[in-house]
Amino acid sequence: MDTGADGVLKVTTLTVNGVSQSKGAYTASSGFVLGSGYIDVDNFGPPVFLNPPGVPASPTPADAANAIHPASLAKLTWAAATEAASYDVYLWLASATKPVTPTANVSLTEYALPAQVLPLETYQWQVVAKNILGSTAGPEWTFSTMDRRDISGTLTQSLDAIIGTGPARLIADVTTHWASETSVSNVNLNSFQLTVETGGGNGHTYHGAITGPGTLRIQGRGDASWDPEIVLGGTLANRPDGVILTSGHVALSKTAGVDALAGPITVNTDGTVRIHLSKNDQINDASTITSTASSGFFHLEMNGFRETISGLTIKPGHTVATGTGGVLTVTDLTVNDVPMSPGTYTSSSGFVTGTGSVIVPGATTPAAAGTSTVAASPTSQRADGVSTATITVTLLNATSNPVAGKNVTLASSRAAGTDTISAASGSSNAYGVVIFTVKSSTPGTPVFTATDVTDSNLAITQTATVTFTAATNVMDISNTLNPWEPANPAAGIKIDVVVVPGKTARLVGLTQTHWTSGGFSRAVDLNDNTLIIDSGGGNACTASGAISGNGLVRVNAGGIGILHLNGSVGNTYTGTTEINNGPVKLGKTTGNALNGTITVNGVMSNNFPGTGTLWWGANNQINDASNLTLSAGASLNFAGYSDTLGTCALTGDANLYLTGSTSIAHFADSSATTWTAAKQLVIPRLKVVNTP
Repeated sequence: MDTGADGVLKVTTLTVNGVSQSKGAYTASSGFVLGSGYIDVDNFGPPVFLNPPGVPASPTPADAANAIHPASLAKLTWAAATEAASYDVYLWLASATKPVTPTANVSLTEYALPAQVLPLETYQWQVVAKNILGSTAGPEWTFSTMDRRDISGTLTQSLDAIIGTGPARLIADVTTHWASETSVSNVNLNSFQLTVETGGGNGHTYHGAITGPGTLRIQGRGDASWDPEIVLGGTLANRPDGVILTSGHVALSKTAGVDALAGPITVNTDGTVRIHLSKNDQINDASTITSTASSGFFHLEMNGFRETISGLTIKPGHTVATGTGGVLTVTDLTVNDVPMSPGTYTSSSGFVTGTGSVIVPGATTPAAAGTSTVAASPTSQRADGVSTATITVTLLNATSNPVAGKNVTLASSRAAGTDTISAASGSSNAYGVVIFTVKSSTPGTPVFTATDVTDSNLAITQTATVTFTAATNVMDISNTLNPWEPANPAAGIKIDVVVVPGKTARLVGLTQTHWTSGGFSRAVDLNDNTLIIDSGGGNACTASGAISGNGLVRVNAGGIGILHLNGSVGNTYTGTTEINNGPVKLGKTTGNALNGTITVNGVMSNNFPGTGTLWWGANNQINDASNLTLSAGASLNFAGYSDTLGTCALTGDANLYLTGSTSIAHFADSSATTWTAAKQLVIPRLKVVNTP
């Protein structure tokens, strides 16, 4: 109950929170009465005080406190004086005279300020304790305020709420309040760091100017999924010494031509950073953008607008998303640690998306005939007019750096019309690469010569040859063409039954080995199709035939049997390999058992613990350039043998077994590959329980 100033309520009985109160006079000290009056229960009379009140003490702010920010001071407090019924509070500027009448009378030991105190002022204040026997004045205390524009630490309000319209000045590093806010206040970094912290996705909009010296740090939602969560807008330019982005989606929306970001811009994230242009020319022309993180993703989103910067350095998987016709002009461009030559880079470059471009101005570096390369894969193909080989032309300059933006032609040494050459994949991409495919119906070994027509018809010194062989010993097969079960073509075929000895099985559609076939010994040409080697959930299976051509090889093992990939002739196919479950034992006596990009899935069979999803039965079973991806439950068992492989990526917990002291698993540098967070590649001690 609020009695106001000396109000009295007389009642016969009083119950508070279900408890009946005894006869007496109840004041503010009871906890349920406000004001300087009292509640009289059962004609007790006024409160009984034996003495005048004690002296108020322990003020907050402390006496003589200085550098108090006006926005941080909401009330004055003090310790309760003995036998006080109420308090008179006096507050005045030190430069003025103490008021005659109290500023306020309160029953509690605090005074809530009705308005923000003034900046750069010294205040005096006094508390007088009162009861019916008299009053006792406390000492006169003082405190001084700082400039309300000076900020430091982690803010508890928005900038505008703290400083009003005047510019803010950092006097130490500052982190903004995480809650949603829109600010028009200018900020003077004053050689400190301003961190814009969105609290994991709350929207922030800054229309003021953020100027240096000092650093602007942006820390938003880790996956940058809010669209957008931080907007840098307005008509005044931001001029920090530098910018650090650790996460979040930042929209640059200043007036066109007014810089939203300036200075060196560093992207250092293990999450995602998106810089999104909402208008033209939002980044200072002298700025550089450098991605330093080995993980995480960075995307510069042009959104169809134009921008000019001094430098851009990006990592694998990072992109310049131009949108529809957006153009980024950059003086120095480095992609995947490779300095890029002057030229125009489009979506064919591998790091640009959209219909726009990235332009590196300057005189285009010419390709060098002696350092550029021309290579064929495979080097032997059937002369059937269908099967193709790939010719890869890589343009390099005199210092062996890639040359982009060049047009290349390819010619055969044989008469016109003998060999069919596809159109080029486009101008040379960011890696200097142009790709052609070739095919022929005429046996022979043509020589293919590449010419850089952009650089005055520069003929590349290196050439490539492809041997086209007669296709008379070929039989076409597929599930549809040769089903073992006519009523169920999906069950597959028996290759060794369908294909007569001495002929090569050429796939003309999806082909799967029938679950009862036990494998195959005939040579198989993928012919740009899919071959599924299926053990039928545990039937003994041996695939010793040589697999060539381009396509997908999928191995489905598991159960009580082992699927063997062996034989005396290596597999030379290109494309993709999938290994599902296990064990799959690799035992080619010459050449490789597996090629292409390899994904290892699934768990090993419980019937052969320790054998692994892939199990080596000889050295050097996987192509040295084959990159592996290991999913959950995958395991590799080198079983005392050694192999050299490409990179290793990890998407689930997997095992790598090295038996004895003789196994060496040599992977290529895998620092740029994806290893899913919290997933592990475990290399345990291995005891072979069963050796098939």
